Amino acid sequence: MPNLPRKARVLFAYLKLLFLPGWLMPKPIYTACGLLLIAGILMMSVIYSLKDAATGPRGGDNFALVGQSHPQPQEPVVIIQPEPIRITSAHFTAAATTQQVSSRAPDYEKESPRWPVRGQISYDFGWQKHPLYNDWRYHNGIDIETAESIPVQAVLGGAVEEIYNDKNYGQTVVVKSGRYTIIYSSLDSVVVNKNDKIENGAQIGRTGSYITEPSIHVHLTVKDGAKFIDPRSLLK
Repeated sequence: MPNLPRKARVLFAYLKLLFLPGWLMPKPIYTACGLLLIAGILMMSVIYSLKDAATGPRGGDNFALVGQSHPQPQEPVVIIQPEPIRITSAHFTAAATTQQVSSRAPDYEKESPRWPVRGQISYDFGWQKHPLYNDWRYHNGIDIETAESIPVQAVLGGAVEEIYNDKNYGQTVVVKSGRYTIIYSSLDSVVVNKNDKIENGAQIGRTGSYITEPSIHVHLTVKDGAKFIDPRSLLK
């Protein structure tokens, strides 16, 4: 019997004791003890069996316990990436062209200057004897005598920088035309606004007069950079 399992050998040994000579007619107490012993052995066998089942599969066993939950396969997550923006040389060419157009200032100096009004020069440029105060003063422009309320035209196109009332020359409009600053004074009225962009020949206002120069005229002043010049050098 050496090949029998250990538990079976133990059970057989106890049964052998029960049936030894003189035990064929055992007392009831011995019978009860034997039965209890057998029941205990069977119970221990059941307990060990349950314990082995509870510890789960060993080693490389490929089975699972009854009632064990299995993880459900998950749906694959699809990540959609945006298409990359491909910048070609055409983009840079278009951007550069736009910048050149927007940054290019009008070349007012190439325009043909025009006289603001038709008339005679009544007061010249430079040191002149003032007709009203009868003293010598530096005249920074020319006075073009004409009829009252005649439209005054822009000598060159440009941007209106200032509109104000000068203490010596009356109502004044300053227009920036490239390197030149052209000043129209002694106006009776003004029809432009500050920051307006005007073209060559556009109306600035109308002729008038001022208390220091009572005759109807246009006082025209021209600056080349920061220097006053004779307006006739531009109008020739």
